[in-house]
Amino acid sequence: MRSIVKVAVFLVGSCAAGLVSAQQLIDGKAGLFTQTTGAWKTWVAAGTRNSDPYTRARFLTAGKLAVSRFEAIEFEARNDDEGRQLQARCSYTLSGRMPSSRWWSLSGHESTSSAVTEATSGGLLTSLDAIYDQDNRLKVAVAQDPQAGNWLVPPGSGSFVLVLRLYNPYYPAGQDRYAGALFDIKRETCR
Repeated sequence: MRSIVKVAVFLVGSCAAGLVSAQQLIDGKAGLFTQTTGAWKTWVAAGTRNSDPYTRARFLTAGKLAVSRFEAIEFEARNDDEGRQLQARCSYTLSGRMPSSRWWSLSGHESTSSAVTEATSGGLLTSLDAIYDQDNRLKVAVAQDPQAGNWLVPPGSGSFVLVLRLYNPYYPAGQDRYAGALFDIKRETCR
């Protein structure tokens, strides 16, 4: 009888550990299948023939089609540059040069689950709407209250995710993945 209980406990524990580790890999928290640039993260094998099962599951759970990284690349930021989770009650400043691409979009999404979907979207800023400074740098305010210039409203009232999509991104000769700098994310104030 004791051996049956030990086996049952072992099997339940093993299944739980497997589920937790799989979810960590799907979320990109282990960093094995993702590339991180500052606070931004991307799934480098998305849309390729040799895409791993965790990257496929990532897009499947979000209900999205992963396109070739030469057509589009998607970056997510769940934290600011100091590692603090993005919160809708706080205001942030994103600054830097926009990576080279034909078109881009920046949006905010509720982070109620690990999968970012369009149904949980907040504001949207695109390359057609953006205002650049004289050095071709971009500054974006992410805040609940209206801001001058480029302004993005965070969704919901809790934590959120910023999603940057680059369409037809430019890759320097000999590179097959994006290796440039992305926006800095600085927390300004919180309510």
